Amino acid sequence: MKKLVCITTLLIVTPCLASSYTFILDGIPSESPSLVFSFKHPIMDHMFIDVSTLSGTYELSGNFALSEVLDAMVCLPYVTSSEEGESTRRALGNITVGIRSSYQHWQEKGWTGSITMSLPVMSDDEDAAYIGSIGRLTEYFRGFGKYSPEILTIDAVYSSVNRLNMTNIILGFEIGPALWIPVGGVSMTGGSEVFLQYGLVGSLDLNSVSVSLEAVGLMNVTGSIAEVIDHAVVLGGHWLGSAIKPGVFYQVNIGTDINDFIDGVFGIDVEIGL
Repeated sequence: MKKLVCITTLLIVTPCLASSYTFILDGIPSESPSLVFSFKHPIMDHMFIDVSTLSGTYELSGNFALSEVLDAMVCLPYVTSSEEGESTRRALGNITVGIRSSYQHWQEKGWTGSITMSLPVMSDDEDAAYIGSIGRLTEYFRGFGKYSPEILTIDAVYSSVNRLNMTNIILGFEIGPALWIPVGGVSMTGGSEVFLQYGLVGSLDLNSVSVSLEAVGLMNVTGSIAEVIDHAVVLGGHWLGSAIKPGVFYQVNIGTDINDFIDGVFGIDVEIGL
């Protein structure tokens, strides 16, 4: 509990990134360019691994207009971990780039389609391999490829949100495939792997505050690594009343595969409109 209080205080001094209404899912991006900084801290109590308060993933990302209907996206991921009696380990993850097209009809409804690619630039030395596992567990549902050395990942995602008539309730969904392609010296049984990413979101818009509940899932379609079907529930809130939009959330994992390693994720983020 003390650790969560310490992390929450960072929200006062740390800028971080958030999509409108969502934390893990894509949501509908703002119409103007933006920068986002996010911090996610893994909770690994049941494995008796006590990582420091500042351990976790840090990501700086942004979107910039290429045309009236097309945006460019870039994300710089970084992961660090410090355990009791161990030295701090750090590594830069795989740089992620992509393009996105979106449509928004006032504040009533909208959709977005995106294709992103995580370029395998992460070091494959021993320290990076260990710290990469912390990043993969923390970003398991939507950022696994950002912390996987020698694996090229390509994600295609379609998202849609709709405001219920004359209410402050917004509902949405997301679905799309993720392709993992081994490069360099890494090998997978059966070669490349295909996963299905999906999710639902419900958001209550209270003037300048948005409270959201997300359900996200990941399913291995090819099945040559393992029969992976994992889910998580994410509860959080955003301040939407200014150009700087801070948010805080907690993710509870549901599924035997992921729960064998990590209990949940606590995160903060802030979107800064440009």
